[in-house]
Amino acid sequence: MKKALFCLCFVFVCGAFADKFDMDSWRDLNQLHRSLKKLHLSDSQEEAIKNLFKQYHLRLKKFWETRGETDELVMRLFSQEKLDAQGIEDKFKENYQKKSKIDAKFLENLHSILNNEQRIEISRDFKGED
Repeated sequence: MKKALFCLCFVFVCGAFADKFDMDSWRDLNQLHRSLKKLHLSDSQEEAIKNLFKQYHLRLKKFWETRGETDELVMRLFSQEKLDAQGIEDKFKENYQKKSKIDAKFLENLHSILNNEQRIEISRDFKGED
C-alpha cells in the first residue's frame, strides 16, 4: 500500500511540473543517429561523433543516477507534515539545469564537428522540413 501511494504521489508531483520542466522532449537520439548517417560524414567526423555520443551517454548515466537521489529527497519533502512546494520546485529546477548543461555541451561539441551545410541539414530534419 505504501509503495502504491508513493508511486501515485510521485506521478502527481512530477506531472504537476512536467510541462514546465520537461526533461526529455529536446530531441530523439535515434532520429539524430539516422539524420547523421545521411550527411556523408568524413571518417574523422564519424569517429568524433561516435566519441561524442559515448561521452553524452556517460554524462546522462551520471545524471540519471543523481536524479534518483534527488527524487528520493523530493519524496521526503513531500511526506513531511507541511509541504515544502518551493523546495520541491527548486529540486526540479536544479535537475532541469543539470540536464540543460549536458545537452548544451553535446550541441556545442556536435556543432564543432559538423560543417555549416551539415548543421543546416540536421536542423531541417528536426524541424520536419524537406
